[in-house]
Amino acid sequence: MKKVILSGLILVVLFSLGACGKGKSSELNGTYKASDDVAPYELTFKGDKIIVDGGAQSENSGGATGTYEIKGNKLIYHFKSSSSDQKQTETSNFTKTDNSIIVFGKTFVKE
Repeated sequence: MKKVILSGLILVVLFSLGACGKGKSSELNGTYKASDDVAPYELTFKGDKIIVDGGAQSENSGGATGTYEIKGNKLIYHFKSSSSDQKQTETSNFTKTDNSIIVFGKTFVKE
């Protein structure tokens, strides 16, 4: 159950990590990796786009994609639900250091 919840949270983050390209979102450009006892996760930021790969997404060769924006200490994700074509938005606490980001309490280190 822990694996399913963690995979779901990571997917929400990854699908939603996209924005209007305004603000500081371009500061995240690059690939960030995290791993735990379940599966490795990878977040790739390109401009206002985000690609989430790994964990439950490892079965999908292209990973999950979306857009994101950063407002203060919040990361706002915009994505389409895999179960419908409706756009969804999720918000997560967000912290950035020189070489890592923390989303949903999980640390991702920049390659």
